[in-house]
Amino acid sequence: KEIPSNMPHHHHTTFRYKHEKDEDGHHVIIGREGTLYKCEDEPIRTPGAVQGFGVLIVVEETEDALVVRQLSENSDELLGLPAKYLFSLECFTDTLPDSQASLLWDNIQFLHGGVQSDEDDSPHVFLLSGFGAPGSEEGTRRSWTCWCAIHRPKASETTLKRFIVMEFELEKDTLNPLYPPGDPDLISPMDTTTYSKPIPALERLRRMAQTKPLAETSRSRRQGKRGHTDSPGRGSVGMMDVFAVVSQINEQLGAAGDLLTFLNVLVGVIKDLTQFHRVMTYQFDESWNGVVVAELMDWSRVQQLYRGLHFPASDIPAQVRLSFLFHLNDKVRLLYDRAQTTARIIVRSSDDLLEPLDMTHCYLRAMSPIHIKYLANMGVRASMSISIMAFGTLWGLVACHSFGSHGMRVSFPVRQILRLLSQSISRNIERLSYAQRFQARKLINTLSSPGHPSTGYLVSDADDLLRLFDADYGVLVVGDGAKVLGPNQHGQDILIVAEYLRLKQFDAIQASQSVHSDFSDLNLSTGLEIIAGLLYVPLSTSGHDFIAFLRKGQLRSVRWAGKPRTKDDPTPTLEPRSSFKIWSETVAGKCRAWTDEQLETAGVLALVYGKFIEVWRQKQEALHATRLTNILLSNASHESRTSLNHIINYLEMAMNGQLDGETRDNLSRSHAASKSLLFTINDLLDLTRLESGNETSFHEVFNLSEVVRDAAYLYSKEAERRGIAFAVDVSECPTFVIGDAKKVKTVIQNLTANALKFTEKGSIEVSCARYMEPEGLRSAGQMAVNIVVSDTGCGIAPEKLESMLREFEQVEIEQPKSSAGLGECSPRYVGLGLAVVARIVEQLGGQLRVNSKVDEGSRFSFLMPSTFAGDDQHTSSSGSSRSSLQSSCPRSRNRSRSSKGSELERLVEAISTHHMHPQSLSPRSSVPDSSLPRPVKIEDGQMDVVTLSVEHANSKSLPVPLLIPSKEQHTPSQAPEQLRILVVEDNDINRIILSKRLRNDGHAVVDATNGREGLDQVEADREFDLILMDIQMPILNGFEATQSIRALETEDMGMRRPMRVSHQLNGRLPIFVVSATLTEHQHDELVNYGVDGWILKPIDFKRLRTIMKGLTDLRQRRSDLYELGRSWEAGGWLRRASA
Repeated sequence: KEIPSNMPHHHHTTFRYKHEKDEDGHHVIIGREGTLYKCEDEPIRTPGAVQGFGVLIVVEETEDALVVRQLSENSDELLGLPAKYLFSLECFTDTLPDSQASLLWDNIQFLHGGVQSDEDDSPHVFLLSGFGAPGSEEGTRRSWTCWCAIHRPKASETTLKRFIVMEFELEKDTLNPLYPPGDPDLISPMDTTTYSKPIPALERLRRMAQTKPLAETSRSRRQGKRGHTDSPGRGSVGMMDVFAVVSQINEQLGAAGDLLTFLNVLVGVIKDLTQFHRVMTYQFDESWNGVVVAELMDWSRVQQLYRGLHFPASDIPAQVRLSFLFHLNDKVRLLYDRAQTTARIIVRSSDDLLEPLDMTHCYLRAMSPIHIKYLANMGVRASMSISIMAFGTLWGLVACHSFGSHGMRVSFPVRQILRLLSQSISRNIERLSYAQRFQARKLINTLSSPGHPSTGYLVSDADDLLRLFDADYGVLVVGDGAKVLGPNQHGQDILIVAEYLRLKQFDAIQASQSVHSDFSDLNLSTGLEIIAGLLYVPLSTSGHDFIAFLRKGQLRSVRWAGKPRTKDDPTPTLEPRSSFKIWSETVAGKCRAWTDEQLETAGVLALVYGKFIEVWRQKQEALHATRLTNILLSNASHESRTSLNHIINYLEMAMNGQLDGETRDNLSRSHAASKSLLFTINDLLDLTRLESGNETSFHEVFNLSEVVRDAAYLYSKEAERRGIAFAVDVSECPTFVIGDAKKVKTVIQNLTANALKFTEKGSIEVSCARYMEPEGLRSAGQMAVNIVVSDTGCGIAPEKLESMLREFEQVEIEQPKSSAGLGECSPRYVGLGLAVVARIVEQLGGQLRVNSKVDEGSRFSFLMPSTFAGDDQHTSSSGSSRSSLQSSCPRSRNRSRSSKGSELERLVEAISTHHMHPQSLSPRSSVPDSSLPRPVKIEDGQMDVVTLSVEHANSKSLPVPLLIPSKEQHTPSQAPEQLRILVVEDNDINRIILSKRLRNDGHAVVDATNGREGLDQVEADREFDLILMDIQMPILNGFEATQSIRALETEDMGMRRPMRVSHQLNGRLPIFVVSATLTEHQHDELVNYGVDGWILKPIDFKRLRTIMKGLTDLRQRRSDLYELGRSWEAGGWLRRASA
């Protein structure tokens, strides 16, 4: 629109914006050519005017000139450069000395460098000096020195012109000073502590010494006030060392340990830097309403505190928030004086009006009339805002206000500092927010220990979880089960919510402050004060597993700075609010908002617990399959071992008769094959129990060298018979150590048996010595022992050795179908003996190393951690820790408690388990009749030795010892004196075999087929030396029959005098239980039932004869008494409490 012709200089200009109220209640502006805009839609990039304290000049860059196209009308007043003069120049540099012209071109060149980005759009500030138009001062040209901020606006799509926007601010401005001279607002904030007002934020902040004065800023400001300048710009605020000031500020901000402290420090350093009367931090909520979270002010200028007050979202229009969000470098906005007249933009020709000037990044851009009116209603004279971006969105603002009759501002260089400071503020807020989240995450992250580096525990206590999310209740839903977390007074409503969420099957985190409004189809029987907030965390992709945290409704009082307008106000208006007096409202049916930290913690919870549930389910399925397998193996083993035991016993009884040589030879072969099969079944069951982790480990004092010799002794005779040199070297072996002697012995026996199996000639050596390690590797009293079994056998091929080691480590790898055996003399798979060794080595925390060469031999070394035993320990324990050569390998049993309850209860129990401590031993074993692994062997002295060739898969024929029972062994001369024995057994075959073997030893035997018959026999005849009692029988089982017999003896106490020697020595009728399912953990249970001893099936009759000697020989009985760590499978006498 052209100006009137009677005005001097016929240039084109824009009018200042004015706002009017139309019939709709909207404020509109009259713009170019009369087009109307709503004030809320005013394009921020085209305000049409600039603030009057500075000059804006737009130049068009050509090849060698800067042609002035637009400028503000105050250029003549401030710089002495009228519009007519500037438009007449060929280049703007004509107003500059040569040195300053070069400086300007250098800075323009700086704008060209690098790749253009949003950050590059921000103005570049430097000091520039020049001259006014001729005659601008009396008799000469005016000189000026300004802070110049230049930037290049984004190029228009409709024109190829390249514009540069230059903004000028006088370095020393007497017309528009930075700080009004003599204004009392420059008093240091420390002085405000003398006012007798309620403790303001300023006094609290200074008393805490959280905000240290910025010495550099204060000194520069004092110099600027006094006007001590030796050269242009010296001593002013703008000449501060930017990096030094930013460093001082960052030092204070970085020292804050929490967000609230940080915000208090922030307002202090901003106030110290800018000297505005009020500085406050304004944080947005999810509805873009703001709340003042920190405030510092000069009490002499401000009479109202805003801290804690809320401001409606309409106070900061959406287009302003979007401008902060999308123009990341447009971080600082300043209004010098709301009452100052703006300077209109003058353009060179009408062509320049066709494309509005993009003033998005201009420092001098004029404010919206609505915003100016808003500030006037607050009584604010000058304002400045600094945007805070965090987590990719607008987190809040730092708002600065000054009051009085004069404006206030900061110079261009300080605005640059504030722009950098905005980035630092954003980073620190993110840092402190993440620190809070990490602190919360510590409760749900897995912890590790040196012993268990990859395991730990999860938060399993309901109170911990509820405190973590600041919730009142919770519900955990896994599968079909639901568990209420926290108080259960409102369990019905909680379960209704759980069922509702189960039907919804959300697959993402859901957060709600108001369940009633966000889930309108959820009907609760109670009011909103019981369940108002919900945080739903899915634990599986299907939505069937989840955890929900619930909060009660709260009556919340919200204090507003003036009454906000509601959406349903019948007379909406864009007129700014005129009152900022505190107005309170009470909000019901809502809970406090779920914080970002809690939402992120929920995400971690979903990941960690979701994965835990997935792995737990897989483990439960595997355990279920393993449990079924173990039950099957347990039952099958009992049946197969019982049948094999019958076959073996009948074969032994048959071989005791008069037989020809061929028949005896055939029976001997059948006997040996049956015994071998029996031991193989035992090894398989023992490995099954080791794999399931149900094996008990003992920590006792034992003589290691004796254990090594005892373990190897059995095989030395067989090696001598085959002509193989056999050596045992324990010269450097530690004597007494603490550990599990039974498992160590099992490892040595299996490795030695394996060496003997694959060695035809040469030698076998078993050695044990301390393994020398660097000092400090183990704690005091700890050491490593190296047990080595080496042979000169056929050896193992390298590829087969690698395959075998993979099996030891249980590495799943696809094997080629054409895999051959371990050389010519080894099978295609790891045998049961070596598999058992690998599992025991793993349990003891040791290492198993193998070195082997084909046709040269193998060397197995077992590196075992051990502990020295002191003299007092091994002196008191040596007797009980000594191993017998005739006893089988130590066997320890336990059972895993059957898993009962729902899937959810088992999951909660699994989560509650503290994995950093070993689980307590369960009272039962899943494989009740299995034992510790033992090598395939037959008791020596019981059978004669013959040789039999057996064909092995993928191996040549090897001589295998075959043992034949001798006739002399079962003669009555070896048995104790004649005893009278009652056999109570429901299985006919077992009863017949046991009775016949006892009769063959010269004893008198009476039979009973169940516990009831056994009790009747005792009632009728007390003259028995021993009762051999089966456990699982009809009518009365073995335990019930034993209790009845003991009750009968109690009734007869004092009435009968025991006549049998066994009664007199034992104090009662001796009762031994005979079973294949007894475990060592049942020791106390057997004693409580009144049992005197035990023997396991299949019965070792040689061992039974030895135990029976204790009926009349107290010395023999003492040697067979039960001791912890001794062989349970060998049987013996129980140690009664009174014994």
